[in-house]
Amino acid sequence: MMVLISTYFKELSMSKEIERLKRDKRETLYYQKRLLKKGKSDLAYKMQKKVDYITETIRFMQAAS
Repeated sequence: MMVLISTYFKELSMSKEIERLKRDKRETLYYQKRLLKKGKSDLAYKMQKKVDYITETIRFMQAAS
């Protein structure tokens, strides 16, 4: 019984973390678009690297759960 509850809470926290990462990705993409409009392509490039990293982390976490 205790193992079942523990597993449930781990899955719940994992899903919350994945949702947070998805929200971070959305915010980062929005910020990247704003940077591109301002002509700051160097910073926009860095934001793309961050988006790529977040995407990989989301995929890894989904595969692990």
